Order: sequence, then C-alpha cells, then structure tokens
Amino acid sequence: MRRSDEKKRGRGDAETRRRGDARTQGRGEAEAAASGTRAIVIGLSGAIASGKTFVAEAIAQSLDCTVISADAIAHDVLAGDPHVRQEIMARWGDSCLDESGGISRAKLARIVFERSDDLAELNRIVHPAILRLIEDEIDSARRQGAAWIVLDAALLFETGLDAVCDIKIFVESDWTIRAERARRDRGWSGDDLRRRDAAQLPVQRKITFSDYIVNNNGTKDETKRQIETIIERIKRHRRTNNGKHENKQKLGLGGKRGAGDTTRPGNAPGGRARRRHSG
Repeated sequence: MRRSDEKKRGRGDAETRRRGDARTQGRGEAEAAASGTRAIVIGLSGAIASGKTFVAEAIAQSLDCTVISADAIAHDVLAGDPHVRQEIMARWGDSCLDESGGISRAKLARIVFERSDDLAELNRIVHPAILRLIEDEIDSARRQGAAWIVLDAALLFETGLDAVCDIKIFVESDWTIRAERARRDRGWSGDDLRRRDAAQLPVQRKITFSDYIVNNNGTKDETKRQIETIIERIKRHRRTNNGKHENKQKLGLGGKRGAGDTTRPGNAPGGRARRRHSG
C-alpha cells in the first residue's frame, strides 16, 4: 500500500486528543505574533513505552511552546463525548464500563486488542472526534500567535496527522527497555506490549517517515542532549529561511546516520530527511 493510500485511510478512521498545555504561550509566541511568522508544528511519535512523554516535555521546555497531547484528548473524548459513548455502548455494552458507569479504557483495551475487527471499529468511532479536536487546538494556538506547537501523538502516521506537521520526530528505545517500562508503569506483560505493537505501523517504517530520531535508551541527560541538538538545527534552519521551515529535504544535514548518531534524519541516503514510499 502506498503512503498516500495509508493517509486517506487514516484520515477516515482518526480523531481525539488532548489540548495539552495550550496555555503556555511564552515570549517565543509573542515574538512570532509580532513578526508574522507561521507557527512550526513538530509532530512527535514513538514506539510504545519509549518515553515519548518525557521527550515532549523536554522539547516544550526548550522551546517554551504549546503542547497538544493526543492521548489526553482521547481521554476527554471517551469521558465526555455522548455520541462516542453511545456508539461504544451499542457495540460492547456494559463490558467496557467502570464502577462509576464511565468508559473504562483498560477494559476497552482488553476487548479490542484481542480482535482486530474490534480495534478497527473503535478507531472508526473515536478517531474522527479526536482529529477534529486536535485540528481545533492547532488552529487556536496559531490564532494566539504560537511560534512552536508540539503535537504528541503515538499514531501520528497511522491517522494521517503527520500531514499537518512541518517536522516529524520519532522516539525509539530497545524492546527490552520498553517492555520493562510497560511492566513497571502500566502493569503490562510482554504479550500485552506485543499485541499493541502489532496494531501500529512497524517501527522501522515510522523511522523512515521521520525527520529526526531520538534514542531514549540512555539517561535523561543523554536524551536531553539529543533534543537540544535537534532543536538547535531546526532553529538554525528557520533563521536562514526568514522564519519559515522549508521542505525537510532541504535541511541538508550531510553524512549517513551512524550507530551512535541519533539526531540525523532517519534512513536516507546522504543523511537527508527523505520520505520513502513502499510499493
């Protein structure tokens, strides 16, 4: 399937996320409003339990910018959208409710990750609402003069949200490290993680679609240093293009991505950030 077909399919089956921190409109946003430059949207994706939230917070701190969390918006949709609740109840009934009568994400996940058709149906129900809210949040942040917007979305590519992003960053981490984090933080078994991994695009494809890779196997300080390098490259490129971010193929960060270099665009000849299409 070609990437364009994936996007069309993703847009039809996507939609919900969190407003994140749309209140953090710092000095960078005031400068953007004064200069008339367009906000740069940084799409952040990552493998499950790779530490993506930590990376999003570090980027936001570095750029003093707005963060939109797709996961938080998804929480809002499941908790507060009556149409979504009605459709979920019609499909799965009381089996997905918690003790208070609300939609239980944990129970719903146990149901849908056992059967691919159930997962596809859940995505059909919730993704359109999530995507609308995300697009509303991006529009709102731009109207307020945001210079930078971070879109933290695990399913950035699956839902077609990468189309609204100027820059795509992927957070990677070894499977054993992710499995330990998922066990410690979420109570998941290795099989739980494998089932969820299988429901997303393969990690290597996401890396190919991304402009920059952050390896989060090491310490927080090591990860932050990678982020600082990426942010400096993005800022330098923006300064030389009058506040705009040109097509990623023009970044021109030469040299192949070596084993120890996680800040270069992923898997492209000559180190350039080039999107590949599969046949």
